[in-house]
Amino acid sequence: MTLALLEWAGALVVLSAFGLVQLGRLSPESDRYFLVNVVGGLVLAGVGVPTQQWGFVVLNGAWAAIALQGLLARRRRA
Repeated sequence: MTLALLEWAGALVVLSAFGLVQLGRLSPESDRYFLVNVVGGLVLAGVGVPTQQWGFVVLNGAWAAIALQGLLARRRRA
């Protein structure tokens, strides 16, 4: 899979989670929402490394880290 396809896939994953929350089809507090954001953020950050798009890497790496923290915090509360 090319980097461009991975970039599109990662973007669609993150945007679909956001869209589903806005439509009321997915809870922003669900494991699925956090996990989708972790995966999408990691894919997008990973795409930015070989192309040296450091702002893209930082933004999406932080997105994934924050989502992972949310997922772990939710699991600790359950």
